[in-house]
Amino acid sequence: MNLPFLWLTLGEWRAQPLRSLLAVAAIAIGVALGFAVHLINAAAFDAFASGVNRVRGAADLVISATADTGFDEDLYARLMGAGPGHDETIHASIAAASPVVETQVAVAGTRESLHIVGIDALRAARVTPSLIGRPARVDSDEPRAANAGAARWFDPDAIFVSSATLAALGKKVGDAVSVLVDGKPVALRIAGLLPLDGTDAESPAGARRTGASPLVQARTHLATMDIAGAQWRLGRLGKLSRIDIKVAEGVEATNFAKRLAAVLPIGAQVATPADDRARTDDLSRAYRVNLDMLALMALFTGAFLVYSTQSLSVARRLAQLALLRVVGVTRRGLIAQVVGEGAVLGAVGGFLGLLLGHALAAIALTYYGGDLGGGYFRGTRPSLAESFTAAPGAAAIFFALGFASAIAGSFVPARAAARAAPAVALKSSDEALAKNPPSARIAALLLMAGIIAAFMPPLAGLPIFGYISMALLLFGGIAAMPWLARVLLGGLARRDFARSVAIDLAIRRLWGAPSQAAVALCGIVAAASLMVAMTVMIASFRHSVDAWLLQVLPADLYLRINGPADSGGGFGSDDVSRLAKVAGVAHIAFL
Repeated sequence: MNLPFLWLTLGEWRAQPLRSLLAVAAIAIGVALGFAVHLINAAAFDAFASGVNRVRGAADLVISATADTGFDEDLYARLMGAGPGHDETIHASIAAASPVVETQVAVAGTRESLHIVGIDALRAARVTPSLIGRPARVDSDEPRAANAGAARWFDPDAIFVSSATLAALGKKVGDAVSVLVDGKPVALRIAGLLPLDGTDAESPAGARRTGASPLVQARTHLATMDIAGAQWRLGRLGKLSRIDIKVAEGVEATNFAKRLAAVLPIGAQVATPADDRARTDDLSRAYRVNLDMLALMALFTGAFLVYSTQSLSVARRLAQLALLRVVGVTRRGLIAQVVGEGAVLGAVGGFLGLLLGHALAAIALTYYGGDLGGGYFRGTRPSLAESFTAAPGAAAIFFALGFASAIAGSFVPARAAARAAPAVALKSSDEALAKNPPSARIAALLLMAGIIAAFMPPLAGLPIFGYISMALLLFGGIAAMPWLARVLLGGLARRDFARSVAIDLAIRRLWGAPSQAAVALCGIVAAASLMVAMTVMIASFRHSVDAWLLQVLPADLYLRINGPADSGGGFGSDDVSRLAKVAGVAHIAFL
């Protein structure tokens, strides 16, 4: 941009500073919304995946039970090349496998639960070392005391918990913990701590196995113990909940998972890390897509505000721009001048939007969590710093979107200025920008297409046509602005406002140049549409969640017994009678 062009640009910004600042703010808000959603999402997923990975360790595949009852432990023997029906090719592809028993039990006298994971410490050392507890130090001079710590791994009554779980239970290492198994107390003893930091890994451990949201595991804490003790003390004899597998070198995990799935018995399924991430992604997809669309709507609004700003600027400076054409500036150079002004607005807005987006993400994670209060990632502690270090690509994309929207908003008025005849523009800018009488044909077609799209079915579970409908209705409303301005102002233009010359001139000017009235209205229409879209999306999402909850959870209260469903526990006939007679119970049903 040479000196005369720079002089024109700075002069325009000094003359209309608020208009330029409004365009910059609109671009910044659109970029900030999109970038903030991305950072929040990345932080939540990183925290959730980190918790799952700490529990899974180096496992490449996980064979898990499809029900709380688990599957027969003979499957482990067949995978390891023992027992009838084993497959040597399967066994040769497995470098290490760790059998696991999982169950959830209530802590007697509290409202806390323990998600107990039974492992074979010798097998888990190669696959899930983070699940191996650290026995408390034994202060003794006896030689056998050196082996006492390792012996606690195989103590059927010993459990290992994280420091956060220890604090939640109000216990210390060495204390006894009474848990309820099938309604009966079972005494266990805390023998040491797990090498886990916080509770990040605790909720996803159970949620991954059952496929349930971590919301139901909100007050569940992780504990590990010897697998034989878990099977005996927790009523899971002969059963396994999952098998963590580390594949042999050179074996591709995804392909091996397909081979493995073909030989698994009914009641067992195999999953890869990608499957877990996809399941987590599905939990929050609805609100993420809505927020992404709102960010695009905000960018769309910013583009129209840039368009309005540049159009009005071109209309005011058309004589100056025409003079540049007279002195030798080409049409391409004139377009570059106007588009360059919009590009600067977009660059400033994009940069400010990245800073604002980072700040919004930090505030949202601090006060609302990684799911914005949705309850999907409760118990996790997302870190914005970790996700931001991996976000240069996303930052570049959102900056480019803001930059491109500003350029797009500047191109139409730039082309109009370049096409204006210099001689006519020097005489009258209105004549130079005059167009044919406005028509509502294109607007009507867009509005009809938008209405039709609103009734189309979803694609891949997402209301794609709904978003298209929203865009078409917005385009149709904007395209109808010139015609609507001519129609609405027609009656006023035929009246004589003798008492107010200013009003009379304003009405006649807007009626005579409806395209300029449309330019002023486009930004307002787009901004109002953004607010309406936000209200509709939020109300629709809440209505859908409420309707789903009423269908899935129609009762006012739910009472659940922790433990395996088929282990003989549950409500007895006396319990049923007593619960039905509790004052305030209108209806009770047992499952």
